Amino acid sequence: MQHTLHYAIEIEGRTVGHEERSLGSDGDATVMVRRRTWSLVLDGQTRRVLGASRLTHRDGLVGHYQRWSVDSARTWSGQAWMPDALPPPASGLRPVLDPWTLTVEPVHVTVQDGLVAWTGSGGPAQATFDETGLVRAAQGAIRVRRVDAPPAQLEPFDPVSLLVVPVSPQAGARRSLVGRFTVDGRPLRVDAPLWMEVPALALPEPPSDADPDLAQRASEAIGDAIEQRKAVERLVAYVRANLEQQVTPGSLDATEALRAGRGDCDEAAAVFVALADAVGLEARAVGGLVYADGAMGPGLYPHAWATVRIGGREVPVDPGLGQAPADASHVPLGGSAAEAAARLTSGASVRIVELR
Repeated sequence: MQHTLHYAIEIEGRTVGHEERSLGSDGDATVMVRRRTWSLVLDGQTRRVLGASRLTHRDGLVGHYQRWSVDSARTWSGQAWMPDALPPPASGLRPVLDPWTLTVEPVHVTVQDGLVAWTGSGGPAQATFDETGLVRAAQGAIRVRRVDAPPAQLEPFDPVSLLVVPVSPQAGARRSLVGRFTVDGRPLRVDAPLWMEVPALALPEPPSDADPDLAQRASEAIGDAIEQRKAVERLVAYVRANLEQQVTPGSLDATEALRAGRGDCDEAAAVFVALADAVGLEARAVGGLVYADGAMGPGLYPHAWATVRIGGREVPVDPGLGQAPADASHVPLGGSAAEAAARLTSGASVRIVELR
C-alpha cells in the first residue's frame, strides 16, 4: 500500500519550499521517495530548485539512500538514522546520516512524550512523528510541517540574507594575517601562515588507487612542481581557472564539477581536495564565513575553502578566491558550507574583534 504526504518548508514564517513524500514497501523494508521544490533567489535571480531522494529503511534505520537533482546523483549504503525522515528506535547515541554530505556522525538523541530532540554539527533540532510519519520538524530558522496539499505558491527566498553576519567595513581584510573573532562568546584566533613559515617538503608518492582522471588533471595542474608548497599554489590556481564561479544549488562532487566546468565555493573546495588527494597531499574541506563587501553590504558571508597538511601544519587555502594560503578573514565553523550554514541558522553568534 502506498500513500503520499505533503509538507510546507518555512523560513522566517514564509513558505519557501514544498516536499512530497511517497511511502511504499520493498519486501520487508519501507521505501520513502521525497521530492522537494524550493523557490530561491540566487545571484539576484529567482530560481525553482528541484531535488529528489529515495531511502530504504528497516526498524528506524536507513540502509540505502540515493539523492539526485538535475546536476548530480549520490548513493549511500550503511546503517544510520535520518532525523527529519524517521523516528529513532530509542534515546541514545545514534549514527546520523547527513543527506547533503552523505557522511555519518554520532549524535545524542532524546525521545520523550512523542518529541524527538537531537544535537549535532547543525545545532539543536526537534521533530514529532505519528504512526504515518513526520508531523513537524524545526532546526534553527527552518520549519517543516505537514499540510493537506501542496502550498498554493512558494515565496522566493535569498538564503544569503539569513546567513550573512553584517559587520563594519574592514579595510585590508582580504590581506589580513591575524583574525580575532568570538563564536558563541568564545574567542577564536585565525593566523594566516606565510609560506616561509611552512617547511619546504618534497611531494609524496601519489596513491596507487587514485581516480585516473583526477590523477591526470592533478598532474597537469602541478606540472614540474616537486615541492608541496608550489604544488598547492598550482592546484589552487588550476581550480580557480577551470571552474567558472556559479552558484550551484545543492552540491556537485569533484568529478561532476570538473566535467561541468562550473560551481560555487563548495565545488571549488571539493575539487581542490580531490586533486590534492590524487597527488598524495592530505587535504580536507572547511565551511564557515569570510569577510566580503557583498550584496548585503560589508559582512561575514557563508563560504567554503580547504586546508592542506604540510609538515604537521594545517595550511588554509581558498581555491574559490584563488588564495594560497588563505587570509585570516576566514572563520571556520564546520567541515562544509552546509554544516556551517546549519550552525548559523541555529543561532550561532559570530563577531569580529580584530583583522590585521
